Amino acid sequence: MRADERAEQTGRHDDIELHGTYWTLAGDTNPAPIPGREWSRFSLEERVELAAEVGFEGFGLWHADLQHIMREKSLAEIAAIFDDYGIDYIELEFLGAWFLDESDERRQAAEERWQLLLQAAEALDAHHIKVGNIRGFEAPRSQVATAFERLCQEAARHGTSVGLEIMPVDPNVTSLDEAAAVTGAPSNGGILLDTWHISKMEISMEDLTQIDRDNLVHVELNDGYNSGESITYQTTRQRMLPGEGTFDVSGFIDSVQEIGYDDPWGVEVLSDYLRGLPIEAAFQRTYDQTMAQF
Repeated sequence: MRADERAEQTGRHDDIELHGTYWTLAGDTNPAPIPGREWSRFSLEERVELAAEVGFEGFGLWHADLQHIMREKSLAEIAAIFDDYGIDYIELEFLGAWFLDESDERRQAAEERWQLLLQAAEALDAHHIKVGNIRGFEAPRSQVATAFERLCQEAARHGTSVGLEIMPVDPNVTSLDEAAAVTGAPSNGGILLDTWHISKMEISMEDLTQIDRDNLVHVELNDGYNSGESITYQTTRQRMLPGEGTFDVSGFIDSVQEIGYDDPWGVEVLSDYLRGLPIEAAFQRTYDQTMAQF
């Protein structure tokens, strides 16, 4: 059943749409730096069908998973799967090292991935491509801003937007003001907020209400606590479903709604617990627990 048909029948949360990010809906995978397989062992159609069945109206793809799927399916065939199940909000990720010097080998590798993501964005009519600085590479902020504007110009030619995910491991963009300075120029680019990163960066709810709605590309929900482990360990293995940790998820939602955000809400939970569940249970639990926050 298509998501819009199901919503009409149930009448539940008609004004709230959820987007399942890649790591949330991939099943038992290994996000770096955990060694192993990043692509999902479940077929795309299996995941999309189940996501639509439980209520998700958006779906995310990680570059490694996309490459794996494209060994057997064309982008047109991938697009047809999303269309068949009424999934029309697509996120593509992830691009790093895009702001380094052109002579840097890491930047050159990023350019190859960028072309893949652009090609997929156009074919799948993706809402946005997620970029950021997971590895914590250093560069002048002016260079980051120039590079971000270039990404947005290229993305515009493929009909998509670019979201800069701010995170505590990024030494170049350490506050909302700095993020706004980097992303403020392009009309098809902006900030991507994640409850996890906002909480770890100790950004206040009041500060969130100062964001320009036109500069906000996407919002992701999750929860967590301070376990004492490294930030990388906590980020990839100990996130929690919204409402199950110590973060101010309701305050986060209220603050973002206050500035007028009404697009689908992403759910990004990277945790050993969720990856260990059968995907049927993981998908349903994620959807129900997240919707309970609204």
